[in-house]
Amino acid sequence: MNTPATGEPSQVLPAKSGFYLTFFLGLILGVFGVHRFYTGKIKSGVVQLLTFGGLGIGGQTDLNN
Repeated sequence: MNTPATGEPSQVLPAKSGFYLTFFLGLILGVFGVHRFYTGKIKSGVVQLLTFGGLGIGGQTDLNN
């Protein structure tokens, strides 16, 4: 597997199954940022975890995108 020169892990998910799993994680546990952890966005996942999804705004924004 090729890794970027920056040493950061690749954030590539399987096409269909990754999308649906991420969508349902965001739908059910979005206020805790679980879908962010799953996609490898650890920093924003921690922020959503500590602020309950930006008081619900972050989870709704992620589902609308």
